[in-house]
Amino acid sequence: MPIQDIKRIQYEALQCLNYSGMKELMKSPAHYQLYLNTVRPETKALRIGKLTHACVLQNELFQKYKPKPDADRRTKEGKEIVQFFIDNLKADEEAVDADEYETALKLGDAMSALLEKHGVSKPVATEMTVIGIENEQCTIKSSIDYVAEDKDGRVWLYDLKTTDDASPKAFLRTAYQYNYHLQAATYLRTFEKYTKVRPMGFRFVVVEKETYQGAIYDLGANIATDGIIKLENCIKTYTECVKANEWPGYTTGINIQTLDWENKDKGTPITFA
Repeated sequence: MPIQDIKRIQYEALQCLNYSGMKELMKSPAHYQLYLNTVRPETKALRIGKLTHACVLQNELFQKYKPKPDADRRTKEGKEIVQFFIDNLKADEEAVDADEYETALKLGDAMSALLEKHGVSKPVATEMTVIGIENEQCTIKSSIDYVAEDKDGRVWLYDLKTTDDASPKAFLRTAYQYNYHLQAATYLRTFEKYTKVRPMGFRFVVVEKETYQGAIYDLGANIATDGIIKLENCIKTYTECVKANEWPGYTTGINIQTLDWENKDKGTPITFA
C-alpha cells in the first residue's frame, strides 16, 4: 500500500495558487486550468525525487520505504520471492524498487553532506507549508524544503534539486529554463507573509544524478529580480482571471502575434564558501 504522506496530502488539498501552477499560468490561463484538472502519472524521476526528499527531510517517513529484494522477476522463483516480500510488509510500509531506493539514498547523503559542510545541519523546519494572502482573489501556498538559521540567527530558505550538471554555468541555464528564480521569489514572499520574518535569501542544494557531486547556490541580483517580476505578473494575471471568471489561451483576439529575439541579462550565480 502506498505510504500516505500526511504533510503532502494536506498541502495538495489547499486550493491556492502555487509555483508549479504559476509555470503553467505563464504559458496561458488556459494551461493553468488544464494543469489543475490533469492527473499526472508518477514517473521514475518523480519517485526518486520523493524518496530523496524523504531521505533528507523526513527520516521517519523514509524508514517506511523498503527496497524490494534483488531477485530475477522474469523467473517464477524470482516473482515468488518479491511477492513474499511484499505480502509480509507492515501496514505502514511500502515496497520500492531497489535501484530507485539506492539512488535516492546516495542523492540524499550527498545533499546532507553539502548542508553539513556549510554549517546547515540543524533545520528550523522541513517541508514547511506557508500561505500568503495577496488580495481577495489570490492566495499563494508554498512548501519549503528546508528552513535554517545561520550562526548569527538569520533565516535562510533552501530547496533540494537534482540535475544532470551542477556546474554554475549549467545550473544557471537550468534555473532559468525551469523558472527556479520564480520559485525563489514565491517562497521568499509567502514565507515572509506567513511568519512576518524576512529571510536573508533562498539557496539551492544541487546534486548531480550520475556523479552525486553538487554545490549550493544563491541567485544573482539580475535573475532574482526577474523572478520577482514574473511573480508579480502571475499574481496580476491570476487576479484578473478570477475576477472575470475567464481563463483564455495564448491570445483572445484575432491578431497574428510577432516573434523576435529578446536580449536579456540572465544574471550570474553566486557561490559561497
